[in-house]
Amino acid sequence: MRNHDEEMESYLKEFRPRAIRPLEQEPESPTVWLRRLAAVAAIVLAGGLSIWFSRRETTTVPQEASDPQPLLSIEFGPKVMNTFLLTKLALEDTKTFSAVLTEESRGVLPSLQGHESTLRILAEE
Repeated sequence: MRNHDEEMESYLKEFRPRAIRPLEQEPESPTVWLRRLAAVAAIVLAGGLSIWFSRRETTTVPQEASDPQPLLSIEFGPKVMNTFLLTKLALEDTKTFSAVLTEESRGVLPSLQGHESTLRILAEE
């Protein structure tokens, strides 16, 4: 075992440290500054557009307070109410929102009255 250690040490003594050479830098290509300029322009454009859209005032039509808003009804044809419109309606006019939910529930939920009611079928069992 001692012999192996001596062999290893003699092998390692063969290596001599060398001076460290300076790192070589590749020269920048002439188009690098164009890419950087394009990136900065895109960032400035995106920031400017976001500030412009956030500061832009929307024009609203003044509404008269004396005329009440008409209630939405199914009589005018089927209306597609998405989540955004329902949220807006709930925040602005709770009575109309309740009326819309009541009308929609009549078509979606099972009927509890009449000949085909759910309660009548359960009562027979």
